[in-house]
Amino acid sequence: KFEIFTDQACTKPISGSPFTTDAQGLIITRLLPGSYWVREVDESDEHPEWDFDGKVWTMNVTAGNTSTVTFRNIRKGYARIVKNTNTKENLGGWKFNIYENEACTILVKGSPFITGDDGKIEVLLEPGTYWIQEVDESDGNPLWNYDTTIRQMVVKAGETASVTFTNTHYGYGQIIKNTNLGGTLEGWKFKIYSDEACTSLIPGSPFTTDAQGRIKVRLLPGVYWIREVVDPDMLPEWQFDTNVRSLTVTAGNTSSVT
Repeated sequence: KFEIFTDQACTKPISGSPFTTDAQGLIITRLLPGSYWVREVDESDEHPEWDFDGKVWTMNVTAGNTSTVTFRNIRKGYARIVKNTNTKENLGGWKFNIYENEACTILVKGSPFITGDDGKIEVLLEPGTYWIQEVDESDGNPLWNYDTTIRQMVVKAGETASVTFTNTHYGYGQIIKNTNLGGTLEGWKFKIYSDEACTSLIPGSPFTTDAQGRIKVRLLPGVYWIREVVDPDMLPEWQFDTNVRSLTVTAGNTSSVT
């Protein structure tokens, strides 16, 4: 739809305004010779995927001739970024950059974009190829593994392109060593197993207590079994705690056994 005005301030539309294009994208109307100003009706609120041509064009009409002005609208597409986590929780607040080039040096205006509570971002972009990368904030969030793989996305006019990123939320398993003396807490060794039969060690086992008698290991949520490494030949004066403890680790929390 287009309005034709008799004044440059676009306050005096001619009779019949607004006019509507036909199937060929044309509007032809008979006008008295003179200057006119033509403006497209901006319906972007109703059609958000369209970029309307907001320029006002001057048209000088002469008797017996056809004067032409041309407007060009751009139809965009949606870029949808979907955030998943291993727990299906904590979906909001993740940041993503969208780049115009594969080298990821030219940011799309508005970057970084942030996921809503539903874990989604939707951005209107001109048709073309884009590259998506999550902002890695793992330094401030050590219990999270970020999905740092760069995804390519091809956006098409009037369509929605989608990419998915999955982050992993860990918890801490903490082993606390006590003794009847209250001291001698450093240097004790423990193995952590992923099965109750204690046949499948997790990487890094055995772990060794620090000066405070603590071991703290980042683990995926789940159930683990802890067993102290017993060495009576080296330490015959010590009676070891040989009970196997189970430890249930939950995402974002610290679970302890003593």
